[in-house]
Amino acid sequence: MLIANNFATQSLIYYKLLYVNVWGYIMAQEINLKELEKKAFRPYHEDGIWDIFPGLIMMAIAGIAVGYIVFGIAAVIILGIGLVVLSRFLRDHPLPEMEVYDAGHN
Repeated sequence: MLIANNFATQSLIYYKLLYVNVWGYIMAQEINLKELEKKAFRPYHEDGIWDIFPGLIMMAIAGIAVGYIVFGIAAVIILGIGLVVLSRFLRDHPLPEMEVYDAGHN
């Protein structure tokens, strides 16, 4: 139990502070967790590529359900390849950042 209590205490200590070693000195720098989350979330979800993926799945299911199995398989293959190519292009050439304003809602 002692190890678990120390681990929890240590985790809480390191939760808000980032210790940086600069030229032999250890400095504490506070992390803004909301800003860090924005930076991590924005590039991955802002481009809308993953919004296309459910549409691709629905087209494939609709094609197979109607009886056009070839259409469903072709939709998955062609659009899937396009999705991969487009996501890699946007990874290398990111979209410009849009300014996000917080209206005070949590």
